Amino acid sequence: MQFCPRMEAIQTSIRKIAELISTKENAIRFDIGQPDYDTPKHIKKAAKKALDKGMTGYGPVKGIDELREAIADYESKKGFNVTKENILITTGGSGALMASMLALLEPKDKLLVPQPYWESYPIMARVAYSNIIAKPYFEKGKLLLGKPEAKVMVVNSPSNPDGMVYSESQIRELAEYAKNNKMTVISDEVYDNVLYDSKHYSIRKYFDNVIVINSFSKTYSMTGWRIGWLVADEKLIPNLAKINRAMCAGVNTFIQYGALAGLKGKQDFVQKMVKDFRERRDLMKKKIDELDWECDMPEGAFYMFPKIKTDAWKFCLDLIEKQKVSMVPGDAFGQPEYVRLCFGSANKEQIKEGFERIQQFLR
Repeated sequence: MQFCPRMEAIQTSIRKIAELISTKENAIRFDIGQPDYDTPKHIKKAAKKALDKGMTGYGPVKGIDELREAIADYESKKGFNVTKENILITTGGSGALMASMLALLEPKDKLLVPQPYWESYPIMARVAYSNIIAKPYFEKGKLLLGKPEAKVMVVNSPSNPDGMVYSESQIRELAEYAKNNKMTVISDEVYDNVLYDSKHYSIRKYFDNVIVINSFSKTYSMTGWRIGWLVADEKLIPNLAKINRAMCAGVNTFIQYGALAGLKGKQDFVQKMVKDFRERRDLMKKKIDELDWECDMPEGAFYMFPKIKTDAWKFCLDLIEKQKVSMVPGDAFGQPEYVRLCFGSANKEQIKEGFERIQQFLR
């Protein structure tokens, strides 16, 4: 069987690291990008209740109305008008991103992504017969983007892998750039509730030609549930829904009732989790500084992205074999001399133990 060349060329570094470390006992895992918290009980209870009521058949391709309405209320708090007709429920934020790229990109089109970028952006672009152009958008607060070379631009704030959060003025500049150059923006906002020192601003508040991507995965520790959403112009939703129909026929109905309980319920869980992540962030930054690695303090998400000035792949593979500690080489994010560490998936004791092992490895 002959696979098409573009699929053979796709690399999935994060999964390779995950597969390697999963074979090790007593491992410390900084590789996997998910919270180590269990999904809140009221969310699981609502999903179980829907199951018991027989909510196991096909649901609406766009998602159940109650959830779309709740999401519209949530997104409207960012300062732009949203109704349920602007909402499509998807299989995670990844499903929303893939649907958006398939809808917007023709073969040979280019996708502009910030450098560093999340590993899945180039993978999805390749699946959509396109390629990425990766550039840093700002340097010392100054916009670096010149003549546009791409049809669609990704904005990711808070960012995976480095936890960067764009200021309001930077979001306004990006909106003006996209507007002046007749570009469409895909705004990846899945970490919009995981913030420490900054406020989240959505580019859709300042520019209409935007598809917003969001997810229940990070905010409510529902990564395995695979449920997210996108916000788009009402006229675009029917065509985006066609892609949803082709990919999955619609998101699991009972899961949507669990997600609805997450949005409608108390947000104490989110606040507690983010408070804990702040403490882990501060601890991990201290440990990284002790290694004399260059690393900015993340303002959101739950990642550190230090520069280690060596072959990151070799470093990560050797660290797994010799000390059973995992992190992701920066090649996955377009910056080979860096590594990504997740502090959302490791508690404070694991962070301390992991860095003791890294110290031993470096000695």
